[in-house]
Amino acid sequence: MKTTRINTGIYKIENQGKIFQCEKTYDGQWMLLLFVESNVGLQGNYEYCDHYLTLSDCKYIIENHINEF
Repeated sequence: MKTTRINTGIYKIENQGKIFQCEKTYDGQWMLLLFVESNVGLQGNYEYCDHYLTLSDCKYIIENHINEF
């Protein structure tokens, strides 16, 4: 699992070929997004997965429940 800081409150996490993005929201929680590629050859989009209390919680879910995404 590789974690990269993109900007303040935004992290990109790569694990087993899947790309996730974690963004800190206005209320202090973390929004977990999954990158989904487009079949048309266009740039893909991020789809909402869930909210978690900390960035560590996001990493735990990605590491231990990767097959559910």
